[in-house]
Amino acid sequence: VTTVMSGAEYRRAGRKGVGFSVMIAGEPCLGKSTLVDTLFGQPGHGEGRTDHEESLKPSQNENVAPHTGTRTEGEAGAVTARASDLVVDGVSIKLTILDTPGFGDSLDTRDDVTPLAEYIDAAFREYLQGESQADRSKLVDRRVHCLLYLFRGSASGLSPLDLQALTHLYTKVNIIPVMAKADTFTLAEREQCKAAVRQQLEAEGIKVFNPKSDPEDVAAVRAECEALAQAMPFAVIGSVETHDVGGVQRRGRRYGWGVAEVDNAAHCDSAMLQKMLTETHLHDLKGVTEVHYEMFRKKVLEKSGIGPDASPTFTSTRGRTAENELQKKHEDMKRDLEEQARSLEEKRRQFEEERKLYDEAKRRTSATSNSSATN
Repeated sequence: VTTVMSGAEYRRAGRKGVGFSVMIAGEPCLGKSTLVDTLFGQPGHGEGRTDHEESLKPSQNENVAPHTGTRTEGEAGAVTARASDLVVDGVSIKLTILDTPGFGDSLDTRDDVTPLAEYIDAAFREYLQGESQADRSKLVDRRVHCLLYLFRGSASGLSPLDLQALTHLYTKVNIIPVMAKADTFTLAEREQCKAAVRQQLEAEGIKVFNPKSDPEDVAAVRAECEALAQAMPFAVIGSVETHDVGGVQRRGRRYGWGVAEVDNAAHCDSAMLQKMLTETHLHDLKGVTEVHYEMFRKKVLEKSGIGPDASPTFTSTRGRTAENELQKKHEDMKRDLEEQARSLEEKRRQFEEERKLYDEAKRRTSATSNSSATN
């Protein structure tokens, strides 16, 4: 379901900002940095991005996990982070961009994939530890909400490295596959590559982010979600340069035949991807991240002797107390949902009754009017 903010939520988001963390990965020379500037704006340009330094790396506290494995900055396979302030339609987005320099350079592909998985897990562990504190008012959320995975387009689809990375990461994070440098392919070649990638993902059982809609969504939302699903993987053109196209300045890349436009849907999917990330599906991506986090939390609690499958022999008093609290919280949430469902059903029933009364009164009025007109 596409999440729509209420008026209060929109005003709150405008004041405090919405936290959103995007990791970008792919083989070298695919234009990852240029794509980031294309999707999120160049730093310091108008209402666009403002980069600033912060302490962004997840904690490597031994109490959070035996070993996060996160590389230090400058080390091969390190994940580098920078914070940005992005304004979209009056809403401030506290954007964290996680780059993966060196990805694809190793002889052993495991050395490329492991740092990404370690970083994602470390962010989950840090958040889990923060949730466990008595005072959670200063809880920092560094969880990764989305992985933009760039791949080199070809008729055969994804490379072995691509498949290994996606297989290893799709259970941890929302993955959005992106075909880089789409302006170097014909439309037919692009569609052939997209079809090959979809077939590979299905054959390998790799689940990527799917912007599904529900029957209760309005027609426009359902159509938009269907268009996004059909466009996946997104074929993008990265460029912050502007060129004159019919007297209008357009972002794109100039060739002898003309300009491949970034924001032209007939040329690429960049604008569609940008809108999905920063407007229509940002909250959906964060919602699915909660599902990934809950799966991670469940595994950690079970290993520590708190989860439902843990042996009672190794479950401490504190562990049993935490388990009881979690169970009570689950039951309270279940009761609230059931109560909401009952309330909605009652309102629906009342609405149906009122509509029947209204229709009956309307028919009577119409019959009276016709009778008067006849007389």
